[in-house]
Amino acid sequence: MNTELLKTGVFVMLMGMGTVFLFLLIMIGMMYVNSYILKFINKYCPEEIETPQSNNKKSKSIDLGEVAAAIAIAIRERSKNAK
Repeated sequence: MNTELLKTGVFVMLMGMGTVFLFLLIMIGMMYVNSYILKFINKYCPEEIETPQSNNKKSKSIDLGEVAAAIAIAIRERSKNAK
């Protein structure tokens, strides 16, 4: 077997993996830098938060009797279909 070819293959593989590893390290570092920059900007220029306006003209009241009746009907229909 040609050992020179194997050495060249290992060298190319290590160079490729090293390049990817270096790129990932730079990317993670830039993400941390970006995080600190955004925290600094947000400290002095905070984002405006809009408060939702509630329309409490008519509140919906829940009739528990209707809910219980709907549950009872659903259970009865399910037991009919199960047979």
